[in-house]
This record gives sequence, structure tokens and C-alpha cells, in this order.
Amino acid sequence: MNAAPISTRPSPLRGLLTVLVLAIGLVLGTATAVQAHTGLGSSNPVDGSTLTTPLPAVDLTFTGQVLLREVTVTGPAGASAASGTATTAGAVVSQPVTLTDAGRYTVAYAVTSGDGHPVEGSVSFTYAPPPPATPTSEAAAPTSSAPAAPTEAAAQRPAEEPAGLPGWVLAAAAVLVTGAVLLTARRLRSRR
Repeated sequence: MNAAPISTRPSPLRGLLTVLVLAIGLVLGTATAVQAHTGLGSSNPVDGSTLTTPLPAVDLTFTGQVLLREVTVTGPAGASAASGTATTAGAVVSQPVTLTDAGRYTVAYAVTSGDGHPVEGSVSFTYAPPPPATPTSEAAAPTSSAPAAPTEAAAQRPAEEPAGLPGWVLAAAAVLVTGAVLLTARRLRSRR
């Protein structure tokens, strides 16, 4: 009996399948790395808000752990409003401040994300303390006044959305393409 010779030459379909699987892996690997960059998720006070009462510190919350490089808080006259050393706890950077003058304050930050990329930016807020009480005559009847509530926006800024397609969409596309290639390969084999 003679056995049919076995071809050692790779089939074009097998080569195509290998290239396709490698391409899908490259696309998914790159998309995951791009989406992993850390950014500012929220701040307290919220960017663009107005405060009527002073706060002890400015807090910056990032979307991943960071290493602090620098935080500066500049008041309306251009002087520093920082009153101590900034601290980092995971994804939160806290800078103690002293708000003295009414006006716009800018918080500039420079941190390094967990993957080594620099993250820089700034947020600003306005400090508008209530005017000092005016002296009244002794004959005036005393009135009660409720403390002024801060006009700071209640909601924090949402976390920055990563650019590109979500990972699950890319994974689903990869599964569909791989399934189509395997189905085509099976049909071609059955025709032989």
C-alpha cells in the first residue's frame, strides 16, 4: 500500500490566519496601552467654581496612581497661595492653601503617571468671600443671619474619557473576525 504524500508546504490559508491573529493582537495591545494613560479625574474645588468660604487645601484626584512633581497655587495678585508641602496618596494630590484675597486662583500641577508619562495641567477657581459686616447703631434690633452656603458646584467633573473605541468593542470585533476566518478555513478544507 502506498500512502498519499503529505505536503510540507504551508498552506496560504494558514499563513493568512497567522498574520490575521498577529494583527489583531497588535491592535488590541496598542488600544489598551493608549487607553491606560492617567489624567485628572476631578478637583476640589471644581474647575471654574466660586467659593465664598476658604478651604484648607486643594485636592486633585487623578484616574490612576501618580508621583508628584510640582503643584503651584497662584492667587489674584500673582503671589503663591500654597501654605505647606503638597502630599500624594495614591491617585490624590493635596496642596494646603491660604486664601486671603478675593479673586481668581490657579492651581497648576505636574505629576508622573504610573506608566511614566508626564501629566500636566491646571484648574482655576474664584474666591469671593462675603463683604465684612457694617457696623450698626445700638438701637437697631438684632437680626439672625444664616451662614452663607458656598456656591461651589456640587458635582465633580467626570473622569476624562479615553480616546478611541472601548476595549470590549475591539475584543468583540477580534472574536468575530477570527470566527469568520476559521469558518472560511473549515469550508475550504471540506471542499478538498
